[in-house]
Amino acid sequence: MKQLFELRAVRALLLAGVASLAYAGEAYAQATGPTEEIVVTGSRLRRTGASAPTPLTVASGESLRATGGINISDLLSQLPQVGVGTNQQNSTNSVRNAGLNILNLRTLGSARTLTLINGRRQVGGGQGTVTVDTNTIPVSLIDRVEVVTGGATAVYGADAVSGVVNFVLKKNYEGAEVEAQYGVSGHGDAETYFASATMGGNFGGGRGNVTLNATYNREQGLFAPQRDYAITNLQSVVYPGNGRPAVPVRGDGIPDRIPVAGARLNQYADTGAPVIGTAIGSNAAFTQAFSPSGQLIPFNRFGQADLSGNLSLGGDGLNTSKTQTLRVPTQRGLFHLQGNYEIFEGGDFVKNMNFFAELKYSRNKAKTTSSGTFEAPGAYTIQRDNAYLPAALVAQMTAANVSNFTFSRSDDDFGLRTYESVFQTYRGVIGVNGKFWKDWNYEAFWNYGTTRSDFTNFDRIQSKYLDSIDAVRLPDGSIGCRSATARANGCLPVNLIGYGLANPAALQYSYLYTVEHDRLTQNQAVLNVDGDLFSYATPFSGKVDAIKLAVGIEYRREESRANPQAEVQQGLVFGNRLAYTEGHYDTKEMYVETGIPVLRDLPFAKAVDVEGSWRFQDFSTTSTDQSWALRGGWAIDDNIKLRASRSRAVRAPNIGELFAPGSDNFQGVNDPCDVTRINAGSFPQNRAANCRAAGIPAGFIQSTVTKSVLTQGNPNLAAEKAKTWTAGVVLTPTFVPGLTVTADWWNVKLKDAINSFAFQSVVNNCYDAASLGNAFCSSVIRGPDLNIRNVLVQQLNVANYRARGLDMQITYSTPLSRFGAPSSWGNLTLDFLGSYLSKKTFDPNPNDPSLINRDAGELPDPKLKFRLQGIYELAEWQFTWTTNYLGHMELDNEAFIEDRFPHTVPDYWLHALRVQYDFGKYQVYGGINNIADKEPPYIPTVYQGIGNSSIYDNKGRFFYVGAKAHF
Repeated sequence: MKQLFELRAVRALLLAGVASLAYAGEAYAQATGPTEEIVVTGSRLRRTGASAPTPLTVASGESLRATGGINISDLLSQLPQVGVGTNQQNSTNSVRNAGLNILNLRTLGSARTLTLINGRRQVGGGQGTVTVDTNTIPVSLIDRVEVVTGGATAVYGADAVSGVVNFVLKKNYEGAEVEAQYGVSGHGDAETYFASATMGGNFGGGRGNVTLNATYNREQGLFAPQRDYAITNLQSVVYPGNGRPAVPVRGDGIPDRIPVAGARLNQYADTGAPVIGTAIGSNAAFTQAFSPSGQLIPFNRFGQADLSGNLSLGGDGLNTSKTQTLRVPTQRGLFHLQGNYEIFEGGDFVKNMNFFAELKYSRNKAKTTSSGTFEAPGAYTIQRDNAYLPAALVAQMTAANVSNFTFSRSDDDFGLRTYESVFQTYRGVIGVNGKFWKDWNYEAFWNYGTTRSDFTNFDRIQSKYLDSIDAVRLPDGSIGCRSATARANGCLPVNLIGYGLANPAALQYSYLYTVEHDRLTQNQAVLNVDGDLFSYATPFSGKVDAIKLAVGIEYRREESRANPQAEVQQGLVFGNRLAYTEGHYDTKEMYVETGIPVLRDLPFAKAVDVEGSWRFQDFSTTSTDQSWALRGGWAIDDNIKLRASRSRAVRAPNIGELFAPGSDNFQGVNDPCDVTRINAGSFPQNRAANCRAAGIPAGFIQSTVTKSVLTQGNPNLAAEKAKTWTAGVVLTPTFVPGLTVTADWWNVKLKDAINSFAFQSVVNNCYDAASLGNAFCSSVIRGPDLNIRNVLVQQLNVANYRARGLDMQITYSTPLSRFGAPSSWGNLTLDFLGSYLSKKTFDPNPNDPSLINRDAGELPDPKLKFRLQGIYELAEWQFTWTTNYLGHMELDNEAFIEDRFPHTVPDYWLHALRVQYDFGKYQVYGGINNIADKEPPYIPTVYQGIGNSSIYDNKGRFFYVGAKAHF
């Protein structure tokens, strides 16, 4: 009876989504047999019911679907340990990563999170990395997901600095299952479609099994015009009210910036037609524009200009929100085949041998859009004899003796820029495992994977475009391109003067689709051996137990190639110049792990265990290194278990960080030496002194914002190194059956961290440091006019991370009959999983402590985050309620009220409800997510729920229904 209740409790726990290792490990052992050994993530030692000293969170495959999600990244983000990685809400402006879903434990960087499938690696999804796209994992085949936070490189190798996420797939599946699901928001958009078919069966008298799964899902995406809040273009702007002085003063307590809806770029027209950027006669720059029909009209910049001088409150300027993507539309197809067959049994030295294989093909297609190409102020010139100019403007220019003018224009009428990404992943694993000698276990396998990516962009050839917009009246009276050579090559004139007036045939001369072909390849060969080294009588009690040992060797080779189209490599297109990139590295590794039973069955020491692991690795790029871990567990009795660990983890730089050649990009760079920013920043006294030391005079005004940013890799990078601590307690009080409480303190110290540094951070760090003699100032190049001309963004081993916090889980599962109710009233499970982040700091330059960023409690890292879930099972019915909580956060912990107002993003709650009914072989279900239709907090940079703000739901109330059939 007790075992029956425990099994029912385990089922409820896994439905709730999480279970601590101390409880789940015992439960798995009971469910599979009293002597069957299991391997749990974080160790290669096999164990029965004894709890391991490593904090582990387990989420079942059923729980991942409990909120109707078809996206693993969105579902796992509910776990407090999972931070903002790459997802459909923060890859909306990405060319190479749109549509990918990549996990990021502790928000310490996706590159420091290792994602495994059945304990084995998979080829990466993003070019130049080893980070896995979780879209390639079949949701319907997931048995459970095991999450270990803290250094685990001694067990699995590099990249597990912040932890491991291991997807354990169902094994020896028999039967068939089909499932279909449809979802739609309360606004009638953001539709999702999901279909899955799984079938499997045994053969050869039960010696073998084959399982096949096919999955298709599609998400329609979401765009700013579909949400009223997202189209408002809420911006933080300088405001002249409240007695604000003309030059911001730090410490006066008066907000210099306030949030205002309707902010507009006042150098572009919202109609898309050109704005004249040159003073002509009595008409100042940016006071004249063209109507969509091409007539000269006044242009109203209106309102108070922002610090950059091009943002106004109201007027005729451009609302940049209207082309923003909120969620990337995707289509995914996946085929997964796995099988195993027992080749023989009953041998002498090799007692048995089992062949296993996994084959996979995944295709993920994403398509994002952004604003059309554009003409930045001052970058393009129109001559007075342009054939499309209205007579009124020609007369005005003639009277003022102006031969040409610059202009700005948003070219949405030529077509929005589109970025289509297609990722195809192929993976194959073949190997053998079994037992040999004295029941030792062995496993040998080869793991091959490749991801082929094709990126198609709508772009234009700049030189051809310049020829086509230089339109003149030809001798025969027709309008043509000025250059005879261009005309001979097919150039047709483009009418820029207005909106929607250009000849589509003329646009085809300069506009084109460019394609980039990328490829990632992974080869891995592994041999693992583990077993009982010898048994001995533990001290004092004499209880016989075994010292366990696991050893292994591994060879792995990672290759990456990015091959942009020739025009892109040559920098001929409007978009970023991208260079051909190719690189590889290989690593030879060996590891050893041991578990020693110290005490057994004593008063106050039911079980005391010590475990250790050590790995040696030889990288072709960073030479040799090693990692290690020490773990200890003390089960005082059946009620209380203590655990602790200490580890050293390493991460070798990936191919992109090492070998990426220089790629140009044009970005809006805010000069910290500008008069409106000289007293801003976290250390204004440093900024002012450094700007003067650099020769920037008082009253300096930045002339243009858009600058060339060059991003490149660094072949001299070294490996990152981290030290981690964990200490925790597991309470399973026998006097409260069904209750489990776990609490684990963790601490991570990462040094020599590889950091790419955002271009604006490079510039700010240069001038906010104690002096100009820092690593960043050499990357900021100024021109003769003292304006910033170029910014170099390069990978460096100069950063440090510090993070610590507390993870807690409280789970209680019980039949209601325990409280006197009839047995027919069913079972109730309550599960709380929370995390408190007490410290997280990022130090971009350890030589200058004044630059340390305090990130705990700063977007997107709330100090408090938890999920509370309740499951009520009544006969064939199941009711699930889930609430997710994000604590309040600061937009910038280092900022003052003068820099930004409001500072704080408020607490955020989401609630979801799911109802399921089982009848025989069939199941129907439905649910509502975000029941209150809660929007992202209405604060600048947060209100659209993209980027770092992707932790907030931007779909709104969402309904889904589904059905499943078993055969």
